[in-house]
Amino acid sequence: MTTKLKITVPALVMLFVGTHQPLHGQNVFAVADNVNFFSPGLADKHFNNAIELYNKGNVDSATIEYESALYYHPDHITSLLNLAFISSEKGDEVSAISYINRVISINPTNPTAHYNLGVVYHKLGRLEEAENYYKTAIKLDNNLVEAYSNLGRVYELSGKYNDAAGEYRNALAVNPQFEIALLNLGVVLLIREDFYGSLNHLQKLTEINPLRDSAYYYMAVAYYFLHDYKSSWHNLHIARRLGAAVDVKFIDTLASAMSEQDYLRLFSQNN
Repeated sequence: MTTKLKITVPALVMLFVGTHQPLHGQNVFAVADNVNFFSPGLADKHFNNAIELYNKGNVDSATIEYESALYYHPDHITSLLNLAFISSEKGDEVSAISYINRVISINPTNPTAHYNLGVVYHKLGRLEEAENYYKTAIKLDNNLVEAYSNLGRVYELSGKYNDAAGEYRNALAVNPQFEIALLNLGVVLLIREDFYGSLNHLQKLTEINPLRDSAYYYMAVAYYFLHDYKSSWHNLHIARRLGAAVDVKFIDTLASAMSEQDYLRLFSQNN
């Protein structure tokens, strides 16, 4: 009889880590000719200078340029959104909220602003407020894949796993290759003990991104619960080789569940 293994959810699943962008980058850092400017030409010039500086890693100078754009056009929405992004990156969520609220006061139906405000409250742990802003963003733009995924994460953190799975599926309906939703849905299904469903989504993720170490780790966990210890060990080895943080207790539990002969053979093959 094997030991009951507790499923843990490491930081790799958190929305605001790694490739899970803290603000809606596609809209926030739009190229200038995709934005409807109602400002003098100098505001446009400073805005474009800011984007160039930010992309080169010169955040402080970019901030000055965005503020210069606002000097010439106080309602320059994209500059406000980008300043909110930079403030949030620096951990200044109060300033981020202030900038985004200015956008909403200018244009109450801007979906990016509501989404970004949801992200800030999400980072602050104020999940109810984050949930409301994500829902508003979705009402304003039902193709905002990040909003569905973040809303799913809010539900997941609240223990509402059925609702979380539903939102991750909504995200995948918009973009079937959205990696964050595939990973998080795989984890939620794992927690719900739908191991085959979890494997289905995690395998899709590894086909899209073969270097996603956490996907292999969770596949290893799913295979463990299905008593397919060889497949579990194989995926665990890939996860470790890619740099995943692996729970030592899981390795010990898996090793104890395998026969000594299989363990020694697989260990020698993977080392």
